Amino acid sequence: MLLKFKKLFLNIISLVIILLSLSVVSVAEMYTADVYVDNFVKYTCRGNFTEDGQFATKTNTFYTQDGKTLITEDVTFQLKTFQPVDISITNRQTGRLEKVTRTKEGYRLQYRENNQSEIKEKTVRQDGIVLHGSYVPIFIAENMDKILNGAIIRFQLLVVDRLTSYEFQVYRHGLKNLNGQQYIEVSLEPTSWFVKQFVAPIFFEYALSNNTQIARYRGTIAPRTADGKAQTGEIIFHFPVQ
Repeated sequence: MLLKFKKLFLNIISLVIILLSLSVVSVAEMYTADVYVDNFVKYTCRGNFTEDGQFATKTNTFYTQDGKTLITEDVTFQLKTFQPVDISITNRQTGRLEKVTRTKEGYRLQYRENNQSEIKEKTVRQDGIVLHGSYVPIFIAENMDKILNGAIIRFQLLVVDRLTSYEFQVYRHGLKNLNGQQYIEVSLEPTSWFVKQFVAPIFFEYALSNNTQIARYRGTIAPRTADGKAQTGEIIFHFPVQ
């Protein structure tokens, strides 16, 4: 039974992580990222972020080592509340599809495992702060002053492949020195003691000198390997010089 739950929650976190880790803040319109697994670059990403004062739009394209498009991501959310408005994430190689659409009733979640699968859907009601993993690092950056002062911020995280949401929290984990520079380390983890047994903490690092841009991510990486195993790695972000 425990193995079944472990697999379920690893699936949940693997789905969310590649989206969590490749998000930026409004000060950078274009960016790239390198995804490291076993100390080697396995995937790359190019992205763009725009805002109009009311909504923010983020687009990402992930590539394999041979330059083929792997995942495309189009995300729109409200700037003031961070509530998702419209999200579409597609794996171009397998046909895996995730969609979130805001409605009067809440959030309509749609999920398809692959090209041969049917689309499943369910509406999740809004309950407090509701986020999607694709822009959690932006949410962290916007709340950095609170986090630095010791605040623990909780929210519901939409998990599209499970057609549900789980409560997660972010908080300051500490400071670390790397190559002569100090970084703020922020941890993301579920609030449920039971879920914590199966989901390892995820870490986001922001330079102390510029905490509006995520610098690094450490944790589980999606997609899974061909034999279904979760991957653990690091993501390094590159921003244009301002």
